[in-house]
Amino acid sequence: MIDENRSLVLIVGAAALLHAVLGVIGLSDQSLWLDEVMSISIATSNLEEAARWFSFLPEQHPFYYLVAKVWLSLFGTTEAALRSLSLLFGVVTIPLFFILVRDLLGKVQGCAAALLLASSPFWLYYSQEGRMYTLLVFLVVWASILAFKEMRTQDLKEVGLPWAYWCVAIVGMYTHVFFAFVVLAHAVAMLIRSSDWRHNVSRALLMGFPVLVAYLPWLWLILTNMPEGQSWKNLTHVLFGVPYTLTRFAIGYGVLPANYRWKEHVGESLIEDAPFLVVVILAHAILFIRGGMVLAGCTRESRVFLASALLVPLLVPLALAPIMILSGERYFLVVLPAYLSILSAGIVAYLTPGRHRLLRAAVPALLLLATARAVAAYQTNPDYGKEQWREVVARIETQSTPGSTLVVVAPDMSLRPLRYYLKEPSNLEVVGWKPGLELEGAEETIWIIVTRLLDPAAVESSIPDDWIETERELYPNSTGIWLLRFEQNEAGSDSASRGLPHLE
Repeated sequence: MIDENRSLVLIVGAAALLHAVLGVIGLSDQSLWLDEVMSISIATSNLEEAARWFSFLPEQHPFYYLVAKVWLSLFGTTEAALRSLSLLFGVVTIPLFFILVRDLLGKVQGCAAALLLASSPFWLYYSQEGRMYTLLVFLVVWASILAFKEMRTQDLKEVGLPWAYWCVAIVGMYTHVFFAFVVLAHAVAMLIRSSDWRHNVSRALLMGFPVLVAYLPWLWLILTNMPEGQSWKNLTHVLFGVPYTLTRFAIGYGVLPANYRWKEHVGESLIEDAPFLVVVILAHAILFIRGGMVLAGCTRESRVFLASALLVPLLVPLALAPIMILSGERYFLVVLPAYLSILSAGIVAYLTPGRHRLLRAAVPALLLLATARAVAAYQTNPDYGKEQWREVVARIETQSTPGSTLVVVAPDMSLRPLRYYLKEPSNLEVVGWKPGLELEGAEETIWIIVTRLLDPAAVESSIPDDWIETERELYPNSTGIWLLRFEQNEAGSDSASRGLPHLE
């Protein structure tokens, strides 16, 4: 028993170490993008500023920013400092995930699940992003361990108040709105765990109702400051949200990188990566289906818990689409533990001694090779990356004369990442663009930065007639950044002749 426990510790520890090493590589290579800079802005703001942030963006929940505030006060506000907090939760989630899967399916499956999470290119991405997502999943796994423990308590004399679950679930609710679907999944699992409906209903209410009551103040804030729907989220995100999410679970973001105008080249990319995509999707599908078959032989509690944890957070947001489109693979991270749990059951089943063992082992081997390929693509694919603010600012600063240069940023929300990378003190005049903005009075150079898929032609009317475009460059990573340079035309020219093209 001691040797077995030591082996388990070594395997899970190796998995956590593997993820830590992968996460450290290139941790600060990419520029911070808009949302990451927002993380720093909110976390370093005072109480009054934070209240304004949350009143304006109530969908942002405060717990992550409280943790980040402490972390950044200790380690600074660099790219590595911000992202290392996410990496920390990315690493510590791995042993916690082992505990969850061990309780649900067994020790061997727990080890397989820990290794799957540690090597996941999808999980690696969020371990290197300065946002709340790895903290969110850490809390999902922790709450799931406690919820499953409550489900297995059959003796009514042993039933007590689930204080630990309440604490973790309330913190999770104040981390991200999608945690509500996790709590709902736990309640559904509790309701259908056995035929004792009266007891099931009372336990489900006891677990979930105090969490809802504790969340009511923030729910009121959201309802009274309802955020506007994002225009780029449409019916396509509802129809393809789940299959796209499951594909990203398998391949991460290094393969088929969703950069600027990627939709124009998606056909070519699919053809180019077709052999890899077929292998990775087939391997995941076969192992997931096999894992589902394994669940049929597990306890009822394990079956209903994993089914609820996977389906409820996927399907309920889709059902809410007529009210507000919530689909997004980063939000669906809350189902990643359930998905990998079922996948781990399939892997162990295929590696179990029996007939045609070598043939059956080929499927997990293909998954291993495909995962290695996806992680390598994440680290090396030149077409993948976050918004390139560091490069944009370096270009402007090396090509500008202080005191005679104006920088216009469209839309003005992108001022924050620009200012984050400007050297201090900066002598450049920086303004945010809004319709009707007049730029009369600029001296020698005007730089136009156009982001968030905004049409550069919309900014053209702001440029005085005696200025001509002398430079244009696209920084294509993520949604892309257009950098345009204008110089004053001494001879004068018709601004309409510049003809800035519209972006699709």
